[in-house]
Amino acid sequence: MKYLVFTLSMPHAASWNGRWSGEGRKYVRARSFTEEQFKKLPDIANKDFGYRWDDGWVACVRVELVDSAKEKNKLVKGSVGFYGYDWMIKSILQHGKILRG
Repeated sequence: MKYLVFTLSMPHAASWNGRWSGEGRKYVRARSFTEEQFKKLPDIANKDFGYRWDDGWVACVRVELVDSAKEKNKLVKGSVGFYGYDWMIKSILQHGKILRG
């Protein structure tokens, strides 16, 4: 079994004070794959994927390959979800990049 761990950050917040309301919280999700399923995925392991909105906000999703459930659980522990951006994970898995659509 292989695990991909997705970590969300907002490196550029175009808010009035330059901060993100979710700052300081942990946004992590994990997905499990058999070896066969993993081979069919785009080359996304251990890479960063960015997405920029027209208003200047920028999101980053880090994808990390993890080989053990124990390590995956350690990374996900304490996560408060994915701030409603699970569509980014889906897009990365399907297209190898973040597409809005």
